[in-house]
Amino acid sequence: MLLDQGFIRTNNIREYRVETKFDSKKNDVYKIRAVHLNGENKAYIVKVYAEPHNAADREAELLTGLHDRGVAVPELYYRGENFLVLEFLNGPTLLDIISDLEGRPDSGPVYTGSYGLAVHLCRWLKDFYRAVPEITGSSTIFWDMNLRNFLITYRVYGLDFEDCREGCIEEDAGRLFSYIITYLPAFTSYKMRFAKQIIDILGKEMDLDSERVAWEIGKELKAIGVRRNMEIPEGIVKSALTY
Repeated sequence: MLLDQGFIRTNNIREYRVETKFDSKKNDVYKIRAVHLNGENKAYIVKVYAEPHNAADREAELLTGLHDRGVAVPELYYRGENFLVLEFLNGPTLLDIISDLEGRPDSGPVYTGSYGLAVHLCRWLKDFYRAVPEITGSSTIFWDMNLRNFLITYRVYGLDFEDCREGCIEEDAGRLFSYIITYLPAFTSYKMRFAKQIIDILGKEMDLDSERVAWEIGKELKAIGVRRNMEIPEGIVKSALTY
């Protein structure tokens, strides 16, 4: 049983079922469908932690703090012994969007072009970086720049704060650039343009150190090359920085 009696009683749930189990390397993440006593039918996300206490407590603290400060994150409904119950958000991930739009021209709706998408992603990142030190008391970064950790609805939402840690924004910028351009098919013109636009916007608006960003890109690309046995083209780091 995923849900404990505390959540079931508090929310007047008559019954529930698991609709989907999502791919997750570290934890078990489910979409459930609950039927409430008043007849309401509602979807939730349940995240069950392999190492429950520290990881769950930290993510619950960040989710609550970010949500309270107006950052677009799923609302935390309940903290169980080894799980969180979160708001279900219906929409594609950033990786889904990029894969779908690969090769399309920069025109149409706001998310169709790479620049519009970059602007909205950077807006979320800026909101996160400005809010999170108030919660943690230190310079904290997102770290896990997997594009599945960003959901696109009418705005960009950030997901999965388990790996947030102390660091500098240049680290995140380097990791995000490197992740984007190495998703298969890697190093396409669309991905390169999108990644450069993010670095340009974030670099200017957050006053990032371009040399540190370049160093972080080089470090992350080297790690990806080793991890995936991928050949990294020469000149990638130099071509990334335009701000």
